[in-house]
Amino acid sequence: MKDDVYTIREAELEARYLNGFKKQHSFLVRVAVILGVTIAGLLILWRLFGDTVNVDAAKEDKVKLAYCHADSGKKGFTYHFNSAWDQHFLNNGSPKAGHEGDFFTYEGDNECSGEEPEITLTPTPDVTLTPAPEITLTPTPEITPEVTPIPENTPVRESKPEGCTHDCGVPACTDTVPKEVANPHIYRNGECALVKWYPTEGDKVNIYWKDNSSNEWQHSLIGSPNDGYEEICALSGDVTFGVQSVNGCAADGVVNASTISSIVDGNTSSWVLFR
Repeated sequence: MKDDVYTIREAELEARYLNGFKKQHSFLVRVAVILGVTIAGLLILWRLFGDTVNVDAAKEDKVKLAYCHADSGKKGFTYHFNSAWDQHFLNNGSPKAGHEGDFFTYEGDNECSGEEPEITLTPTPDVTLTPAPEITLTPTPEITPEVTPIPENTPVRESKPEGCTHDCGVPACTDTVPKEVANPHIYRNGECALVKWYPTEGDKVNIYWKDNSSNEWQHSLIGSPNDGYEEICALSGDVTFGVQSVNGCAADGVVNASTISSIVDGNTSSWVLFR
């Protein structure tokens, strides 16, 4: 009799277990179906609207980029760094009609050599453009620049050996006229500025600067190497810069308004390009 009772109880427990397992299995199946339908719907929405959102973001993102525009001038190309690149290129980076020779380059490629790795356009607000070469600025004590008197325009006199009354073959500086430099521009960040240009004639340059409200040059750096780059610090307010190239024998140069390439900048809190 006991064996029959235990058999009945075991059958009841087994039936309850199977019934609970079936209910749990049915619930899991319904959850899996709901998740599958939800994921499929999200994939369909992404396929329909994902690309459109990216294109709209690219149109609204007006970052500045460096590019070279093909022209008929002496250089063949003109370097630009601005947000008007979309007038020359399509959204995928291909040149538009009439700009087939234009190409993207790295910032500061004034010669349009294009030797740096090709820039990949990524329409995203996280793009950070930094001037090359990379410069690490360290705080320096405030310096009051010494005002250097600007030399007058005086001809170079030939000196002859004692007893010489005629042309004795003494070398003289023949080209004393300063000249403008090519493609002068300024990167300004607070009290410091990077004066940049494309070296052409002459082996030295004279750099002048003044407050925008002044009618005369107030400071100068005379006879700096003509290497296309010079850093000027201890600046304040809005400043106008001037650059002219000279030969080594005339490095003390002459201020001549027609031979100075002038650039007006503004006081900034980050690196900004001025031309």
